[in-house]
Amino acid sequence: KLQESLEAKNREVMMQVQRKREQNLTPQEQEFVDFRNAKRAAAAQGSLVESAKNKLNEMKIKYQCYNTRTAAEMICEAAAEVGTLLGGPARLAFQAAKAQRIMKIAGLGKVAAKVEAGGAAGANLARMSSLSNAERIAEAEKALGTTLTQTQNEALIQAHEVGAGTGRGFTVTAKGELDASGYSATDLRQKAKILQDAGLSQTQRDLLMRQGIAGSAADSVKLQTRANDLRLAAERSELPAGQEPRIWANSDLADKPQFPKAAVNTKAYQETAKAYDDYLKISKSATDRDYWVAAKINSRAENYEKSAEYFVRSKGQVASTKRTEEVVESLVRERDELRVLASKNASNQRLQKTYKDHLKMMEAVTKLPNLPLSPAAISQMLKP
Repeated sequence: KLQESLEAKNREVMMQVQRKREQNLTPQEQEFVDFRNAKRAAAAQGSLVESAKNKLNEMKIKYQCYNTRTAAEMICEAAAEVGTLLGGPARLAFQAAKAQRIMKIAGLGKVAAKVEAGGAAGANLARMSSLSNAERIAEAEKALGTTLTQTQNEALIQAHEVGAGTGRGFTVTAKGELDASGYSATDLRQKAKILQDAGLSQTQRDLLMRQGIAGSAADSVKLQTRANDLRLAAERSELPAGQEPRIWANSDLADKPQFPKAAVNTKAYQETAKAYDDYLKISKSATDRDYWVAAKINSRAENYEKSAEYFVRSKGQVASTKRTEEVVESLVRERDELRVLASKNASNQRLQKTYKDHLKMMEAVTKLPNLPLSPAAISQMLKP
């Protein structure tokens, strides 16, 4: 009864306040309003804090293990994420930013920056990438529900290190699922064999891979740097000592390659092409120029189908008549330029091969199923 009486009194006071909202409140009425608002805010804040803590637990971050200030900062960031009113893509972007911010506060910022997808899956992948050897073994034993032998412990660390330093690794899909395609097929085979030789079953191996325990997050920046370093090394191998390759321009006409008389180092370009493939496979920020360079590299590596795909992609992602016309015009223009140069420099092996590679790449473009070319365009491109 006392509770009901107090609630009734509260409602009466609030009704009086509502009726006087256009007027100045008395000090007592203002004090009551401030008290009521503070009480409601405290209740809402308590609920939000609990949700934030649950979010941190979902991200596998033990905020209790940090000092009070750091824990409070992480809880505030998590509260902002769970309490956002944004929707759709804006909400996903906001949550991704908050997840990376939380990982940075937790001391995992360098790893979190490598994960190009947000949410709990991306944060968890970043955490897995930062584990020490002892922590990785403990995580594996927890996931598998069994104690690993010394041989299996060593195999787990060895499998984890396959591909390390290259930038290849796990990514997170738009659906928040772990994706191993950032590793090469060779990487995945090596990881599986190492774990299998240590006595781990197919089910156990799949679980260790699926949870990111036997690997690391992919690093698109490192992949791009490695690809560019390999490209420069391949070009230097064809130039006189001390001479540096020019910077490539994003234009067929502006690209006036140096044509050293030495033969093309095809093997070096094949390694470079693989590095560019690795980068473009996981990068979400690759530019048209990146695809254009990859097309040139794959052409020199004699991967003509891949070169054709990248060249078309360098002219825009959306298929259109305008893009198709630009593809044909660019290829034909460069072919005619190379033909003139090749005819004037018959002894230059590098130039002769560049011309032949371009012709074969053009032929591969005419066979692409997703590029609608007219019979006239195909005839023009295959013109002897």
